[in-house]
Amino acid sequence: MQGEGAGRVRRFAGRLMALPELPAVAAALLGLAALVETVRRGLIAEPLLPAALLLDVCAAAPVALLRSRPMWAAAATTATTSVTLAMFRWPPIAVLAAALVALYTVGRHHRATVSGWFVAPFVAYAILGPPGGGQDGRTFALAVAAAAVAACGA
Repeated sequence: MQGEGAGRVRRFAGRLMALPELPAVAAALLGLAALVETVRRGLIAEPLLPAALLLDVCAAAPVALLRSRPMWAAAATTATTSVTLAMFRWPPIAVLAAALVALYTVGRHHRATVSGWFVAPFVAYAILGPPGGGQDGRTFALAVAAAAVAACGA
């Protein structure tokens, strides 16, 4: 009985992953989540809020192209996420999720040398530390770098 339920879940997940609209829906949901998180947390200074919102959208939007142009989408998401990490101490989790999805896709379809270039900004972020520093910031930077390496290597 338990095996039957697991089989249903696998079939449902397979059908869901095969939907052609999935990347666009994922990009829209990640973008919306990043926008809401940026506004709700209120950690971004008022003059920088428009830039933060634009970066949120630019980090999530390329996820829509992961099936058709994975390298371009991963490069755009990685670059935008790197700028977000450099500008703000605590970026939205949805932005990081978009980057991890892109890194996983590149790591799954390309050699380690190629995907290593996409991980390099996150490792540099861990080495240099986030703006404002502090022990919490250093721990966060190391967690981001570890998640990026894991996503590419998965």
